[in-house]
Amino acid sequence: MIAPHFRRVLATPVALVFVFCVACGNSSPATSGNRTLIVEKVFTIDSMDPARGVSSTAILVDSSVYDKLLYVNPHDLSKPYPDLATSFTASADGTTYTFKLRQGVKFASGNPFTSADVVFSLTRLAGIKSTPAALMSGLTVTAPDPYTVVISAKTPTPAIPVEMTQYNSVILDSKLLQQNGGSTDTTDKAEAFLNGPNMAGSGPYYIQSVDLTSQFVLKANPNYWGTKPAYSTVIVRNVPPATQSLDIQDGQAGLALDISQQAAAGLNSSVNVVTAPTLDQGLLYMSADAPLTSNQDFRDAVKLGIDYQGLLSLVGKGTIQSAGFVPVGTLGALPSSDAPTRDVNAAKAALAKVGVTNPTFTITYATDINTDGVLLSTLGAKIQSDLKEVGITVILKGQPISVVLPAVEAGKVQAWLNVNSADYPDPSDFLFLAPGSYMAGWFHWITGMDPAIDPLFTAASTAIQPADRDAAYKALAQAMNTKGYALFLFQPGRALVEAKSVHADVNVFTFVDLGSVT
Repeated sequence: MIAPHFRRVLATPVALVFVFCVACGNSSPATSGNRTLIVEKVFTIDSMDPARGVSSTAILVDSSVYDKLLYVNPHDLSKPYPDLATSFTASADGTTYTFKLRQGVKFASGNPFTSADVVFSLTRLAGIKSTPAALMSGLTVTAPDPYTVVISAKTPTPAIPVEMTQYNSVILDSKLLQQNGGSTDTTDKAEAFLNGPNMAGSGPYYIQSVDLTSQFVLKANPNYWGTKPAYSTVIVRNVPPATQSLDIQDGQAGLALDISQQAAAGLNSSVNVVTAPTLDQGLLYMSADAPLTSNQDFRDAVKLGIDYQGLLSLVGKGTIQSAGFVPVGTLGALPSSDAPTRDVNAAKAALAKVGVTNPTFTITYATDINTDGVLLSTLGAKIQSDLKEVGITVILKGQPISVVLPAVEAGKVQAWLNVNSADYPDPSDFLFLAPGSYMAGWFHWITGMDPAIDPLFTAASTAIQPADRDAAYKALAQAMNTKGYALFLFQPGRALVEAKSVHADVNVFTFVDLGSVT
């Protein structure tokens, strides 16, 4: 998985190869009673239990099966939109949020939705202590009546509403879960139930059948409270990218989610390619307690030596350069003018101050992670070539993420090339990258090491008003850029390929909302 612990897992380039004889219904009459949508994706699955899973396949499927209190509108990331909650209010001190719930909602099982389901689901998320439980850290959930929920924090937490748009905060049918081993503590045994066919959600689809290695079959939820989905059946199949390219062109699939932008450019006119910018970030994090990378001049040489525009070209259309730890398009993001630029002469001058002849350092990366079809090995090779021009020898160390992540978390890597995946459009989602948080700790950048930065971290994490938050996050980002332990390289664009008869929007957090595909 991708760090931090509960970040989404991007697709891997490895998939099981199999053959299906499933008729694609994308050319069927436009009625919800008989239309079938075939979606092809490389499966990455840790758990389909929303309180445990962080994989991209779980997010794609579960986001169309379960609802949340609020959701992110892919056309407007500036605020959360009503979902199971119709409205919310905040206390002046930013510690208490009161949500009014939608009435008349039923789960796919037929059980009515009430505040008890919200309390159960969010308390379970915290109580089973799986990695996504971090979302509920310091929060408590109560219900004064069947259609009101109060979420309280120990300290000001202005991001609570937008945090409730994150995939792991979905609301489950508490009655059905408890009948199938669900509980709100570590005795919970509902994962097996949620990994199989179930009707525990209130979303546009329910899971009719599952093979975790090959396909999911989703059926339209007859009790869905919202706009009925255009397709009565959605089949999500595990297919490698090369086969996706063939299937989408010959009508065997309606959506393909893992075709790189470079490959998509070569597809025929039978398909549309839909792109959108993301808040994901490619980054290079360097250790504060390792030879060379602990030296400010060496980090400056690396920062000045990287060809950022070349990296953007490698990743593909729609990719933009990051200017700091808060992605462009989010409150608190630095202007593009603050982004680093390549200056080989300045990089050589900085390296000369280090006083080491022919310096060598190691960049570790995961071999089974890619960003929109571009492997980290490709990006690493580009950085290796760039820094060779400066006089720095880079050793690339590629291993499976199952090997890399424990070493990173133990603080045993000199530098890490990775892609961080955003969960929701708020700067607090990226605070884990800053000194004073756990990921910076993996690279020994800890509280007290940079006394001037510590109060900036506190100010960013406690500011309440939007203008104050914007200023605080920008100040922290500028200070982090000066130190240069973390270099924020790019924000990839995301592409999905659709048949001409299919119309979908890219959602940068769930990839595509299957319930809204027409």
